[in-house]
Amino acid sequence: EAQYMAIMEDAEGIREIRTPIVVKINELDKEMNAHTGGIPLYWRLDEEKSKIVNELWSKRSEYEAELKKVESKIDSIESDAKSKLGLWSNRGLSEARQKFWEKVDAGKAFAKRQTLWDAITSILFTQRRDEESLQFIIRWVLQIAFNFTIGFFLTLINFTFSIIWVIRSFQPSFISGMAFYGLALLGATSVVIGYLLLTCGIAGGGVYVAYKTVSSNHRLRDRRRQQIQHQHYD
Repeated sequence: EAQYMAIMEDAEGIREIRTPIVVKINELDKEMNAHTGGIPLYWRLDEEKSKIVNELWSKRSEYEAELKKVESKIDSIESDAKSKLGLWSNRGLSEARQKFWEKVDAGKAFAKRQTLWDAITSILFTQRRDEESLQFIIRWVLQIAFNFTIGFFLTLINFTFSIIWVIRSFQPSFISGMAFYGLALLGATSVVIGYLLLTCGIAGGGVYVAYKTVSSNHRLRDRRRQQIQHQHYD
């Protein structure tokens, strides 16, 4: 722990070098935006603006290359510090969990965006005016369940690759790294399967409730129709 803290202090010193570089890049971005007006490629039609923007872009590229070198050095120092703690330390487990839940949130966000897009396209392009309420509810429950299923599969795929970089940053031995990778994937898979079962359960429950509700409404309408017919015959 003491070695880790000592190495991380060195990383903090390099971060101080990083800050002014980032500030310079942001200033150049603002200056370029002022000359271009935020309109892509339009500035190329003006020779003077084109010259200024190209000069600014050249300076930005230099600062960006310098920033990459600094960030690479920071990553290297942090990796050395993490190696002192070990992959199986609280820090290693915490980073793995954090990476997984980041991917879960990304998968949920994908499902929500896809559902919104499906709703928009359905309103604009679908011509099912005669679709019954039960069919409509079932279709959308299944569509939402499908979107979240895809989102959770993407979560697992993204985590499968991104966890490798977390493991590498701790510089473990090959056997230790593979063991951690296997257990991380096993845990992630079990959680995703749990989410999928929950999604299927909610979808099934939604379809059942919709069916019971619509069926009940149909029975009520039939009874009222029969009562009206009896009253008419009487």
